Amino acid sequence: MGRVSAAHKQRFHVEGRFTGFAAGRKSPFKYLCVETADGPREIELKKSLQLMFFQHLAVGDWVQIRGYQSLDAMTGLSRFKADEIVKLAQPATSSSPLPSAPPGLQTAKVLVCQKSACRQRGSQAVCQALAAALSQTGLDHVQIQPTGCMNRCKAGPNVVVMPDKASYSQACPEKMATLVSHHFATEQ
Repeated sequence: MGRVSAAHKQRFHVEGRFTGFAAGRKSPFKYLCVETADGPREIELKKSLQLMFFQHLAVGDWVQIRGYQSLDAMTGLSRFKADEIVKLAQPATSSSPLPSAPPGLQTAKVLVCQKSACRQRGSQAVCQALAAALSQTGLDHVQIQPTGCMNRCKAGPNVVVMPDKASYSQACPEKMATLVSHHFATEQ
């Protein structure tokens, strides 16, 4: 991680269309992906915002984001960190509509926690059972993505199915075929 000087921080305010979340090292919801008038942006979320918004935002929602922009001294790139997010009914300042992504192009993936508590409770076997269930049903395009901690360690292994954002705790390998057929039955 690069060092960020406090003297280089300044406020930013941006509006755009929510396109999804991007995973960080420890959280599958670390970055908010937004299509703005200036192009796509990944904005880092404060920890308190990460789990708050993953259930309340849908792809295509308009959002207003405020936070701090800083310059990373190591890379020279701007970093954006949100401290306030407001869901909008429609864009307030945009004169030209942004292109909307068709709903069928959302990537289907299954996030599986791989931190120590979930691994001890069998997340590796869950990944193997998921891979087997997906290949048996011909859904090889669905990704299995290992993630960091999902903050429900005692209820592990934890699984999140995207783009449905369905969260499962105490996942066991025997139930993975049912989970795959429930969420991806229409894609076969």
